[in-house]
Amino acid sequence: MTQLSTPRTFLRALCSSVLSLAAVAGLQPAAAAQQMDLDIQPMQRGPIVVCYEEGTDPAYVDQVNNLVMLLNGTNYYVGNRWSGAQGSPRALSWSLAPDGVSIPGGIGEATAPNNLFAQMDTKFAASGGRATWIARIQASFDRWQQLTGLTFTRVQVAGQDWDDGAAWGSGGAAGARGDIRISMHAIDGGNGVLAYTEFPSGGDMVIDSAEGWGSSTNQHRFFRNTFMHELGHAFAIEHVCSNNSAQLMEPFLDTSFDGPQHDDVRACQRLYGDFHEADNTAATANDLGTIASGTTLSNSCTMPTPPTGVNPANTSICSIDADAELDFWKFTVTASSAVSVTLTPLGFTYDNTQQTQANPNCTQANSTTNSLTAADLKLELLASNGTTVLATAPTQPAGTAESVTNINVSAGVVYIRVSEVNAPSTTQNYRLSITVQNNCSGAPDCNGNGVRDSCDIANGTSLDNNGNATPDECENFIGSSFCAGDQQDIFFLPCPCDNPGTIGHGCANSTNAAGALLAVTGQTDPVDTIHLNASGMPTTASAIFLKGNANATGGLPFGDGVRCVDGALIRLGTLTSVGGACSYPTGSQASVSVRGGTAMGSGQVAFYQTYYRNAASTFCPPETFNVTNGFTITW
Repeated sequence: MTQLSTPRTFLRALCSSVLSLAAVAGLQPAAAAQQMDLDIQPMQRGPIVVCYEEGTDPAYVDQVNNLVMLLNGTNYYVGNRWSGAQGSPRALSWSLAPDGVSIPGGIGEATAPNNLFAQMDTKFAASGGRATWIARIQASFDRWQQLTGLTFTRVQVAGQDWDDGAAWGSGGAAGARGDIRISMHAIDGGNGVLAYTEFPSGGDMVIDSAEGWGSSTNQHRFFRNTFMHELGHAFAIEHVCSNNSAQLMEPFLDTSFDGPQHDDVRACQRLYGDFHEADNTAATANDLGTIASGTTLSNSCTMPTPPTGVNPANTSICSIDADAELDFWKFTVTASSAVSVTLTPLGFTYDNTQQTQANPNCTQANSTTNSLTAADLKLELLASNGTTVLATAPTQPAGTAESVTNINVSAGVVYIRVSEVNAPSTTQNYRLSITVQNNCSGAPDCNGNGVRDSCDIANGTSLDNNGNATPDECENFIGSSFCAGDQQDIFFLPCPCDNPGTIGHGCANSTNAAGALLAVTGQTDPVDTIHLNASGMPTTASAIFLKGNANATGGLPFGDGVRCVDGALIRLGTLTSVGGACSYPTGSQASVSVRGGTAMGSGQVAFYQTYYRNAASTFCPPETFNVTNGFTITW
């Protein structure tokens, strides 16, 4: 792809066979340049690019190029885009100039009135007339919009097909005329210069009225490819020479394909970003919607099919266009899933020699680019907050696909972040493939039942009472919650002042209507790593962890709650909660089995509960304490 930010000191031409210089001006090169300098008004807003039909006399190309360089001056080769930051989207307007507007001779032809409507209505008379040729122009803008971060709006005035008819070169005006204006008059006769166009922030186009634009082959591809090529210049894309890949922006018209090709797409995405811009943050991520389990989504970067023919190979509407560029994507899964993502760079090696004064007809090949390795892409899978990294693909060499495989995600939104690990200065096309599978197959499957452990636990076919994501039957842990203050059991003692908690918790307290919860983590075998974890208590409540060897079935009134731990009671330890939570043992405290006198492997059943201070004077008076649910463990 042409490096558009590098100043140039020469002009590129487009297209094909041209008449001899003598037939145009009847002058030698020096005299011709001098004469044109006297007779032609220089472009006021931007440089121009001239396009020729294929097969044009090389000497003629040289002479016209030399002339246009005199007109364009030193600003032509900067390659500046329309206003905005590199790689950011841009909205542009376009309009058709009405017949009669005076069009100066941009490359040495005589000043003449615009005759776009009269000429094109006649040339398309057999193909539907004005509606058809305007539709072909609209399709040309649409094609560029499908592939890049550009969007277009047509400007018409007073219900007519044309703009306000202001003087040529007056620039765009909201509601009056487009940023890009289109006109036609005689340039140099048929089979010569096809058209020329100003670079930004000009963008105006002059088409040669002498050409056979009415050819209907492939939906008027001769006209559309010429027009889309000229639009490339209006966007600030210069010419590129290639002897091994056909590109729309080569200096000679090619109708063997339809519209922008690989290098053309990369060039415009470099300037204005890809079709999905702006997507540089999680908040503006491209939403792929819900991806059902058992589904692979791989078309999010696929180019829409052109009006005729096929898409260029190794090209997409997704790209990283510069150093530090980020692309965010998001999708939704409706259940816990295993997600796999593959990020595949696209490109190939091709000739992209510059068209210089020494190489005006692209006969020399001296530069190649490998668009497959323009950027060393990076792939990350992010959690629903758009920041937590769930998985990062191993960094493969540039040009190699990156993948993350079978990453467990929870139901909800999942994000993908695409970036680069090098500092690219040109565009890297890529595609994404996303597969969502039910994550209930595969490892870990500790009980060998063919179902992933997490699904066993979620489906209730295995218990995980110690909360370590491993089914209890795989680690000799036998235990369960009991003695809940949720009043779901009509045979169980209700909470003392009609203060039930959430299902599975203790009775509600003064700061937490859900009630406090006792949960257990760790294992009983082969080493006691059990922790009794109390939460949901008042912020700095004093808590006593209690063990008993009996269960008071039906419960006993206990402060503002219900106690079930009974028999020989042992106070394991007293802790002060932090943020309403604390855990036994903490620090140097003895293990649960040692402090409670319950030997591992003994088969003894022990009952645990935590009671805590809750001294709020207006809550369930006159008591000043409450209690969690209970938990039973078989040692």
